[in-house]
Amino acid sequence: MQYSDYSSGQPTSWDWSFPGGNPSTSTQQNPLVTYNVAGIYPVTLITTNANGTDTKQINNFINIAASTQPDPTTTGDVRCGAGPVNLSANGSGTGTLRWWDAAGGGNLLATGSTYTPNITGTTTYYVDEELPLGLVDYTGESVTSIGAGAFFTANDIRGIYFDVLSPVILQSVEVYSNSAGNRTIEIIDEQGNTYADTTIFIPASGLVNSTTVNVNFTLYPGNNYFIKCRGLVDLYRNSSGAAYPYLSSAVNITGSNAGSPGYYYFFYFWTFQEIACNTGRTACVALDTCAVIGIEDLLSDNTFDIFPNPNDGKFNLTFDAKVQADYMITITNTLGKKVFEYPLNSFVGEHKRAIDLSHLSKGLYLINISSGDKKITRKINLQ
Repeated sequence: MQYSDYSSGQPTSWDWSFPGGNPSTSTQQNPLVTYNVAGIYPVTLITTNANGTDTKQINNFINIAASTQPDPTTTGDVRCGAGPVNLSANGSGTGTLRWWDAAGGGNLLATGSTYTPNITGTTTYYVDEELPLGLVDYTGESVTSIGAGAFFTANDIRGIYFDVLSPVILQSVEVYSNSAGNRTIEIIDEQGNTYADTTIFIPASGLVNSTTVNVNFTLYPGNNYFIKCRGLVDLYRNSSGAAYPYLSSAVNITGSNAGSPGYYYFFYFWTFQEIACNTGRTACVALDTCAVIGIEDLLSDNTFDIFPNPNDGKFNLTFDAKVQADYMITITNTLGKKVFEYPLNSFVGEHKRAIDLSHLSKGLYLINISSGDKKITRKINLQ
């Protein structure tokens, strides 16, 4: 997301805040921010000049839509003490699984369906799927023979309006050039600000053969974008025959600024490719059972047992509590979601219980015995 500052009064410093974004703060005038998790986010800008400071905060300003693909599923791991853990994830199979150190923003750690980091304590990682580019499509007038026209040199204010319905990369346009030289192709947003531009050398082609100009503009949904040349033009345009709107899957060309419906300016046969929104991030926990508090104070040595393990969901839990206390037995999946729980109040001595989790999906689960701030954890493998 490209932010731009349009403050009056000639600010000399900027203090942006982007909760949920990466980076989450910036002192640049026009920062670029990435959002990795679907949701609605606020933004705050504090500007400063010689006369003081001013603050603008907008709640619910950025709406990041969820991907059309489901978030990856993950399988964590458990170990006692520092060392490697084996983590895995599954996605749609069409993209690249990416491992991160934060739920949003953060650092990219690895790619692929497996990740084997070394941990020094319980650590949560996050996985998303970077999806490939989507459909290639075309829009705009494809030929100059629709009506009268000429090479245009009068000014650099003419161009055409278009709407973007979903994220795309505008890869190229075709032009007919009367003279060789550098052209700056510019896209202006609905507020009149430069959204993107590029300067490219275009050879003289005349009206017989077009020149394909690779612009590679990334465009996000919005209305009344305007594309034109800034500076030298000398490109062909039609003065009659245009048939607006030119509709497509994601980009619709709606008209020109000529004041006459027949004009079509400069940019023929647009090629664009849709951008697929990446998935959200799924947590994956690497649990260090020996980093929790007070393990040695809870149970008699070597009495915490799960049998059989692995199992089909049916197993026996046994342990011997050394100290009379309130205990809670909790079973969670690797994302921390509770699937089974029961208490033992004022309990001391040997505990045995047959547990049936055969209704749950196969995979790794964690069983926790806790009392106050003390906890011990083991993993259960349902096959």
